[in-house]
Amino acid sequence: MLLIKVNKNSPTPVFQQIYLQIKSLIETGVLKVGDKLPSSRLLSEKLKVNRTTVYRAYEELWSFGYIESRPGSYSFVRQRAQLAIETKIAEEDQINWAQRANPNITSLLASCDHFNNSNTKPGIINFLPLSPDPSQMPAETFRKYLNKATLLHGVDLLSYNNVKGYDPLRAFIKERMAFHGIRTTLDNILITNGTQNSLELFLKYVAVAGLKIIVEAPTYSAVIPLFEMYGAILLEVPITKKGIDLKILEHLLKNNEVAFLFTMPNFQNPTGITSTQAHREKLLELCKTYNTPIIEDGFEEEMKYFGKSVMPVKSMDNSGLVIYLGTFSKTLFPGLRLGWMVGNTDLINSLIQIKQITEISSNFLIQAAVYEFCQTGNYELHVKRLHRIYRKRMNTALKAAEKYLPKDKCFFTKPSGGYTFWINLANNRNNENETVKQFEKNGVAVTPGKLFYVKQKKEASFRLSIAHLSENQIEEGLRKIGIIIEKLN
Repeated sequence: MLLIKVNKNSPTPVFQQIYLQIKSLIETGVLKVGDKLPSSRLLSEKLKVNRTTVYRAYEELWSFGYIESRPGSYSFVRQRAQLAIETKIAEEDQINWAQRANPNITSLLASCDHFNNSNTKPGIINFLPLSPDPSQMPAETFRKYLNKATLLHGVDLLSYNNVKGYDPLRAFIKERMAFHGIRTTLDNILITNGTQNSLELFLKYVAVAGLKIIVEAPTYSAVIPLFEMYGAILLEVPITKKGIDLKILEHLLKNNEVAFLFTMPNFQNPTGITSTQAHREKLLELCKTYNTPIIEDGFEEEMKYFGKSVMPVKSMDNSGLVIYLGTFSKTLFPGLRLGWMVGNTDLINSLIQIKQITEISSNFLIQAAVYEFCQTGNYELHVKRLHRIYRKRMNTALKAAEKYLPKDKCFFTKPSGGYTFWINLANNRNNENETVKQFEKNGVAVTPGKLFYVKQKKEASFRLSIAHLSENQIEEGLRKIGIIIEKLN
């Protein structure tokens, strides 16, 4: 008979005590392969416990592969496969996964480390993050609406749901789009898991070998590996003070079969530049002429602080040429991963089918909570509050840049909204990596400009984001940056 003791006063359940002791006897070799265990009846009588308790312990042993049980017979200790030792897994893997990877992926992996670069040492003035300041997120208010959505709709929100998205939220987005001059219908709106997900859905639809995509130079760093992952050839067009260079764009459109143009007309990331109304009209006309779709990333559409608003390119689109991407990431919570697409009905229907295949369902719980938060007026109040805070921060940044940055050695953009602005060094001999290191040594973190280009560039440049910084930190950070730039050759 097994030497097992149970303590009915222990916080550990009795069945688990039995399981752990028999498991130990097997692992230490006291019980060997083929040894017979006492029946559940005999062991329960010996231990003075319910037979069901012993049965549960035996079930646990069986589920982890320690014993073999046959109906109407005793349980036996079985030969159990040895568990892999974590430290040896990499050494003993049979498959070389790197050799099996998509070549487009392999070439990109080494360049993706910068996506986790927002963490810096304590005390450093951090101009890296491009997301709302966590201290300004209405977390407690949102929690109440998350609870409200759960109480109102319960299990319905936790079932498989329509991949188009939660209809009341789509209706709210439709009204919000009208506020920005985009007249649309529910059939033209697809809710997605953020802008990156929107882009990937579209890429799955259009991707072919040798796909050519026009991007701004510089452009949003995260789209470069995403586009290249699908084997795309990226054609860069420089950004001017008015927006993407239309002359170079026309030359590329004239001489290439282009799948689409990716552009950020408002508070462009990384430069912060906003294109003019006239520029947008010419851009749309040019793309119409060459039958080239436009993906308009309106990631910071809501974040206008100074001057008159310029309507999105999509607001002037009468031919279904423009696909507009929106997101709650830059105004509400980036972790929600909640965005939307506005596009041609046939295109949206095709993307819905792709989303159905790859994602099966939408997250209605989060979407319903966001709707409850928005439709009560909280979103509008929250955006207005962000405007007050970030207007002051951007004002501080622009004044500090004017005061501390040496004009003979650099120039900087002057955004009318958003979170970012851009510094270019005048001397092409300056080493960007070394300059970034000098900033870090002096307690300031910035994003190097090379991450926003497809091809290598000559001049040194940097993106600064004011998203997580106080006005005092912004001024002090730019003061330090100015000192370093002043010392450069």
